[in-house]
Amino acid sequence: AETGGGGGGSSADTGPEGGGGKSVAADRKKSSQVQDDPSNQVTDPARIESLVASCSVVCGLHPDGATEPAVDYAISQGKPFAVVPCCVFWRYSVELQELGVRSYDQFLDYLQAKLPKGQIVREAMPFDGRNTVLWWPGAGRGRGVGSGGGGGLVAAAEELLPLEKHVHKLHID
Repeated sequence: AETGGGGGGSSADTGPEGGGGKSVAADRKKSSQVQDDPSNQVTDPARIESLVASCSVVCGLHPDGATEPAVDYAISQGKPFAVVPCCVFWRYSVELQELGVRSYDQFLDYLQAKLPKGQIVREAMPFDGRNTVLWWPGAGRGRGVGSGGGGGLVAAAEELLPLEKHVHKLHID
């Protein structure tokens, strides 16, 4: 499941060529049109449950308040996950308040502590901003990801780029 995430940018932003590239504003407009199209939104609880249960991996890029539920769901189902948390929603969580989890680093530590030490891996992704990914290969799987059985999640992600060919976005409101 995908939830909203923020990001800067303006209509003056352009692609990596610095002028000849695709407009970030045009990409955002297209993305907004897809999200706003009712045929792309799933609202039936049984259908949502079926779609989520059929996922082979749980991913969240800046999933805001959905970070911890995504991690909890993946662990409970033994499914691999990768999340790139952005914010700490401690004001909305009695548990985080009681544990004194307020900072980003404390939140990352808290999420990693959901499994025995070393099972949930923390790595930096190659982009600006909040770029720390927490990932777990799933129940009964080793830590080796990508070709050659090593290299971590970043190496595996680089093998898959561009990700657009491999990702189906599911928007649940």
